[in-house]
Amino acid sequence: MRKQKKSELKNRIGLLIFIVLAITVCAGCALYSTNSPYVKKIKSTIRSIGTELLSVRSLEYEPLENAKSVLYADNQKSKVEKLNPKKDNKIVEKTDNQTRLIDYCTGFLIDLPENMEPDFSHSPNFVKMTSEFLDVTISKERSPYEDIDEYIAHYLNRFITNETLRKNNSIELLEDSTSTYGKNTARVISVKITDMPEDKKNVYTYATIKTVDREFFRFLFKFRSDSQDEIKQTTNTALTSFVKCASFGTAHYDLKFSPKQPDFWSRDTKKTYETMTNHDDIFWGIFHADVQAGKLDDAIADIEEKIDFTFPVILTYNHLGNPLAEGLAEKCAEQGRMLELTVQMTETNNEDLHCKSPLLETYKGKYDDKIRALARDIKENIKLPFFFRLNNEMNTDWTNYSGIINLSDPEIYVESWRRVYNIFKEEGVDNAIWVFNPNDRNYPPCNWNNFLAYYPGDEYVQMIGVTGYNTGTYFKNVTGEDWRSFTEIYDEVNEAYSPFFADFPWIITEFASSSVGGNKPMWINHMFKNLHKYPNIKVAVWFSAPDMDMRPGFEGKISRPYMLDETEESLSAFGDGIKKTNPPQPKVK
Repeated sequence: MRKQKKSELKNRIGLLIFIVLAITVCAGCALYSTNSPYVKKIKSTIRSIGTELLSVRSLEYEPLENAKSVLYADNQKSKVEKLNPKKDNKIVEKTDNQTRLIDYCTGFLIDLPENMEPDFSHSPNFVKMTSEFLDVTISKERSPYEDIDEYIAHYLNRFITNETLRKNNSIELLEDSTSTYGKNTARVISVKITDMPEDKKNVYTYATIKTVDREFFRFLFKFRSDSQDEIKQTTNTALTSFVKCASFGTAHYDLKFSPKQPDFWSRDTKKTYETMTNHDDIFWGIFHADVQAGKLDDAIADIEEKIDFTFPVILTYNHLGNPLAEGLAEKCAEQGRMLELTVQMTETNNEDLHCKSPLLETYKGKYDDKIRALARDIKENIKLPFFFRLNNEMNTDWTNYSGIINLSDPEIYVESWRRVYNIFKEEGVDNAIWVFNPNDRNYPPCNWNNFLAYYPGDEYVQMIGVTGYNTGTYFKNVTGEDWRSFTEIYDEVNEAYSPFFADFPWIITEFASSSVGGNKPMWINHMFKNLHKYPNIKVAVWFSAPDMDMRPGFEGKISRPYMLDETEESLSAFGDGIKKTNPPQPKVK
């Protein structure tokens, strides 16, 4: 194995050197014009390749003696003689007191305690090793900014290092230091959740090791232990043993999702789901701020009259612990409309991100009464089938139930979703169509925070929610946001979701276009012309309300005017599109 790896390394270095020489020649040809558009790209490529060459390290190591088992390449249970550039090359070696993971594809080696089992199902994003005592998640990340330390401090660590958040969530800081571990330097943050139930791991240790350029590795160690010495020794051994090398192979997902229709659904729910899934046209929906106050007719009557169309789907929101909007479900039922109920686990309207986290409390089993009360409220007041969207946009950093806020651990979200689902089932809620709805982009843009890490499982999801806004350019100088057409947004969503969720019906749970930075009526026309490209989309709900600028000194100013009736032209464009597509009303009775 070592000889083979040396040969592969030599070939790789030779190829890289050849590429560098070739690019250098091309660069010389381009440099005759200082304004050549290729110069910057060539220089960047040379720097990147040079950095990679300098970082190449052979994975020469002493094989573990008396290793009991080996996994190799795409979860095959037997070892083969040579690495394969098309395979997800990984080896797990075990002895009585040690587990070694050699991930050739990602490019690293690490030593961990005994009896750890691999999970490579999310291999392009991260790998996991688990045992009763310890879970380890490892991902290779890249900072989009030159200041990698600031990126890690802000986007990965700013919540766990916040004293107020820790105090409100019974989190005790054990360590926050930067130290040397063998040849590695790592920032290590360790915390203990003091009121975590005994069946869950209660100590979280985060580590980051910077490697080359803007690249770094992120580690999450989850312990079930009260022995600080044991925890520290395990972490030190792992970080000291870590070796980064040039990667070889192609990472593959071992994921296949398909909806499972619940056997406890009512007959009407089954019929509605099948009708919607098998229909080719779009069921249109709308959100309006007045809907929250139960003013259904006042909110949208003028819009519907002007476009001569009745929206069959109405979006409303609920914060866990609050009663449902009084009379709204009943009025929707009378008018033959279907509700999209969005429940968010927040007690501050997602405005205080350092408060006690309802999601974490749910994970700990402390909010079962609130969840049960909501289920009973739904059972009593919503009689027809409805879309149930729980904790949307969890792969972001702006909601109380975000993964990054809740210990940067997507499993907390997954387990909490399943807990809610099972309580609803126990309470006889047989008309909810459960919608899993990440944001169209991951914030922070980290592999460990990929939307797939939050998927609760086929048993718990019947529809996939897709959300992508054209936010316009109001904040262009602040965040760099840009005008995006409907196809720019949903081509990206379609490419990301289709490999995993092609068997599901999709719902655009909320979307809209701003008018700042472009032509909103033209955006709407373009949308109607291209919706047919996405046959999985069965429902689309327009968010007809403004986003406000909340920055000091700008309060009260509309930053993103998403209102459908913002102008006669935008409303007319939507009405014309509806007439051309002529979607039927859904049968919900």
